[in-house]
Amino acid sequence: MIPDLVLYHAECTDGFGAAWAIWKRYPSAEFIPADHGFPPPVSCAGRRVVIVDFSYSRPILEEMAKEATALQVLDHHITAQEALRGLPYVHFDLDKSGAVLAWEWAHGTTPPWLLQYVQDKDLWAWKLPNSREINAGLNSYPYDFKVWDSLEKERLEQEGRAILRYEHELVQKIIRHVVWVQFEGETVP
Repeated sequence: MIPDLVLYHAECTDGFGAAWAIWKRYPSAEFIPADHGFPPPVSCAGRRVVIVDFSYSRPILEEMAKEATALQVLDHHITAQEALRGLPYVHFDLDKSGAVLAWEWAHGTTPPWLLQYVQDKDLWAWKLPNSREINAGLNSYPYDFKVWDSLEKERLEQEGRAILRYEHELVQKIIRHVVWVQFEGETVP
């Protein structure tokens, strides 16, 4: 299926990474950030729809499937897996991020380094070299396809190192000025 509408998890690096993965193959599709807690932002009637890094409830997806020409959901969140079991247009893989699932679906090849780092953070694995630095650097950029196209690993690592150093200093300053209080029988900062 060649999508003409991609709904991706809003305000989420993995969700935007999934959108970027599909944009790299299908740039003429319409890309709209969305979230499972809200109704679909546009009508799916007559459209070829891909939903990445999140999913709607079963009743909403069933209605979307009736209206759309084609529907594909790529998700990795365990919270929706059981509720959507058996729907032929839903693909789950709990061992991969939404971005990597989207790349594999759209390209059928090994994901680029950027999406491997997005996955490393999203799955909280932290196995790739300098992953915290690279992800900190990445998170300082807007969710913009052309910006993501221009990113370089070495630059993200360098920028991320400075960001993490600054975060560490802020935390140390806050710790020095902590005030302990009693709250519901517990002493908390």
